[in-house]
Amino acid sequence: MARPQIIWHQDWRVNQGGAAAAEKVLDLEFKVAEQPKVWIGLLRWTLLIVIAGLIYALGTALQVNGEYLKSSIMHRGEAAAGQLQKAADALKQLDLEGALRNFKLADKNFTAGLNEFEDLGQQHILMAGLSLPRSELLQGQEVLLSGHYLARAGTNIITVLIPLMQYWQGLGAKGNTVQNMGYEVGKLLLNNSTTINGAVADVESATGILGQISLAGLDPKYAQLIGQARTGAQKFKQGVEIASVLAQRLPDALGFTHPRYYLVLNQNPNELRATGGFIGSYVLVEMYQGKLESIFVDTTQRLDGQNMNNDVELPGPLKAVTSYYGVRDANWEPNLPTAVRTIQKLYEQAGGGTVDGVITANPGIITDLLGVVGPVYVPEFGITLDANNFVEKVQQHIEIDAQSSYNPKQLLVNFAPLFMDQLFNANEKELGQIGQSLLQRLANKDLIVYLADSQLEDVVHTVGFSGEIWEAGPTDDYLYMVESNLGGNKSSESLTREFAHQATINGNGTVTDYLKLTYHHTGTGEFPDGISKNYLRVYLSAGARVIKLTGYDPGTQIDTSVSDGKTVIGFWLTTKPQDSSTVEMEYVLPFRIDVTTAHPQYRLLVQKQPGLARTDFISRVNLSSDLSFQDKASDRYLTWFSGAFKQDQVLTRSIYHQ
Repeated sequence: MARPQIIWHQDWRVNQGGAAAAEKVLDLEFKVAEQPKVWIGLLRWTLLIVIAGLIYALGTALQVNGEYLKSSIMHRGEAAAGQLQKAADALKQLDLEGALRNFKLADKNFTAGLNEFEDLGQQHILMAGLSLPRSELLQGQEVLLSGHYLARAGTNIITVLIPLMQYWQGLGAKGNTVQNMGYEVGKLLLNNSTTINGAVADVESATGILGQISLAGLDPKYAQLIGQARTGAQKFKQGVEIASVLAQRLPDALGFTHPRYYLVLNQNPNELRATGGFIGSYVLVEMYQGKLESIFVDTTQRLDGQNMNNDVELPGPLKAVTSYYGVRDANWEPNLPTAVRTIQKLYEQAGGGTVDGVITANPGIITDLLGVVGPVYVPEFGITLDANNFVEKVQQHIEIDAQSSYNPKQLLVNFAPLFMDQLFNANEKELGQIGQSLLQRLANKDLIVYLADSQLEDVVHTVGFSGEIWEAGPTDDYLYMVESNLGGNKSSESLTREFAHQATINGNGTVTDYLKLTYHHTGTGEFPDGISKNYLRVYLSAGARVIKLTGYDPGTQIDTSVSDGKTVIGFWLTTKPQDSSTVEMEYVLPFRIDVTTAHPQYRLLVQKQPGLARTDFISRVNLSSDLSFQDKASDRYLTWFSGAFKQDQVLTRSIYHQ
């Protein structure tokens, strides 16, 4: 078998952008320069909670005898809290200079307030009878000290973010090349790792101090806000810790120590599989010293042909379409980290070598980018690909026009360097649009990331881009519908779906769920369309007991298993063109909601399969006659989600016992 074709190497040059254009692929695949926005998102929303606690705490804890304390220390503290508020507002607008200025002013006022305490002296505090360890005065001092640490941490983080954001905003501007982007970003992170670690230490000090404040005997509102401040500070800490991990580990991931390799899997959602679609081709990206060294493109057909006698056990349903396991089918498990283990093993057995990360992507990402940078003409095939025809023309070429050729996907191989050329020459405005598009694709799970570095993978998990099956709590209702198109050609594109869920909560806390899955085939069945042949898996809360299941293919069996801490119900469902199929399932959850507690809640976790399109989701909750959604009122029926199913959902509602 031929080795993967090198379509781009560091020595390769483009016509207009020259070598300087080579680095923008980092923005497209790994979004190094987008990472500061992750920190900002975690910081700016949680700061408001911390600030609210600080403002009220200062106003309450410092209401003690002594006009000097009230007029001076309270003034300092309230001014500092107000400046934290302004810093948060500035972050919302990405005004990093304004945020930095207000963090510094807040730190100055918090420090001045602490100095006022020192100027009073221990003797004055003793004379005032306020020296008890948990007195309001000393707790107010602790609040000031925690504010000082938070403000100083904010100052340090913004100091690091400013040059990173300036670098990102300058990419694509006239005269500002991107040749050394990965190197420059990595260097900035390495040079500022000490500053970021200092911010981590400050936030840890702040959370520790807030945790020591005794809530016993305090005004309930004050105690509640201190509790909120603790929660907010913990989230602030999480954001700063992410910054610390990125500063320490991202340079290595960019190849600063030795070359790093990343496997990008091109998944076709028109032939839907568990993690997003059939894997028809892949891209191997090599990074070294923060630079894109090379890109290899190949088809999984050629790769798998080198490993037909592998020892990896083939899942039962896949035996309907293949006699051996290959990378093309290796995304069988919907939990991406689990699927990656199989993908890596098969890739290595086929001679591909060890990789440092796996990224799954679908063609919608390419159409988005073509919509920004414009159409690409591929002269060897006389085809122009744009945002409107990319999927259709490529599919037509691969499945029909070039089916008998040595490499039906040669069109993609030739398209790739031309497409990258236009991306490399994107201007500042276009780069901003590209960044926003990729963020949306990440949110919709059209782009999922797995990194072998465990610390960086933890960051990916924290920000929700890891493609993992969620862990559900012991009293959480969980639902995840997973389709695998096995032998239905590209019929997934022709399906419209409606998933209807209803939970009935009884007076004793038991919960019975009803699920109705409706599929309508809008296609003609003409190739590359076809009869939809889906193997469906419904993931439920662990221990859920199915009491009814109808509508699956006659003559086939129901498979029940346990995976990823869930009960999994698997079955076949065939839908012919211009026809509909409906599956109905009823099941009892393995737990009871304790409706006798003060504020019982029902929580539903629903995950959306990557690549799933044209799908509506409806969820309703019905309560028995002795329960209600409102205190002292009869409100027993709720539709809490109805609409397009594009992202994962967490739905929670309190229940009242009448």
